[in-house]
Amino acid sequence: MNEDFTVEVDEVYKEREVITGGMWWLVFYEGAVCCTVCEENCHYPGCTMAWYPKDCEVMKDGRCTSCTNKCPVSDHVKVQWRYVTKTRKVKKTEKEMKERYEKNKAESEKKLNLLENLRQEMEKLKTEKNQLLEEVYQLVVSLEQIALNVCSLSTHVHLDFLIEKMKEKGDREKVQSLEGMRSRMDEGTRAGLGYMRSQLRALGK
Repeated sequence: MNEDFTVEVDEVYKEREVITGGMWWLVFYEGAVCCTVCEENCHYPGCTMAWYPKDCEVMKDGRCTSCTNKCPVSDHVKVQWRYVTKTRKVKKTEKEMKERYEKNKAESEKKLNLLENLRQEMEKLKTEKNQLLEEVYQLVVSLEQIALNVCSLSTHVHLDFLIEKMKEKGDREKVQSLEGMRSRMDEGTRAGLGYMRSQLRALGK
C-alpha cells in the first residue's frame, strides 16, 4: 500500500561551473584538467603550462594519477569550467528508499566481513609468532644445558634479540632467565662487544 508513498531526501550531485582562464601571450593556457568519467577536477587550479590533458603533470604513462579510477588520458579534457559538488532535495518512493537501504546494508556487511577476516588473520599470525618464540627459547635453554658457549659475541646478540621479543610478549619469567644467561658473559666478551658496537657507530657516521 505504501509503494507510492514519497519522502524528500538530500541528494548529492555534481555540476559544471565556469572559471576564469584562457590563453596568455600564446604561451600559457590557464584552465582545469577534468575527468569526464569520475567527474573530478584532476588539476585545478594551477594548470597553465599544458595545452592538452596528455601534457598535464598529473598524467603518467597515459593515465591520470589524480582521479578516483585513474582513468586514461582520453577521458580527460582541459576546459574553462570545473566540477562542483552540490546538494538538492529530491523525492524518493518507499520502494526506492528500501532498495537504497538494502544496497548500503550489503556494502556495510561486506566491509565488516573483511575487517573480521583481517582480525582473525592477525590473531593467527600472533599465535604463530608466540609459538616460534617459545621454540627458540626452549632451544636456547637446551643448548645452555649442554655447554652452550655464552661467551661468544654472536650468542650475546641473539640473546638480546630474544630478550626484546619476550619483553614485547610480556613473559617476565623467560626474560629473567635469558638475562641470567647473558650476565654470565666474561669481561673479555663484554669488551669485544663494546668495541664492535663502537665500530658500527663509527661506520654509521
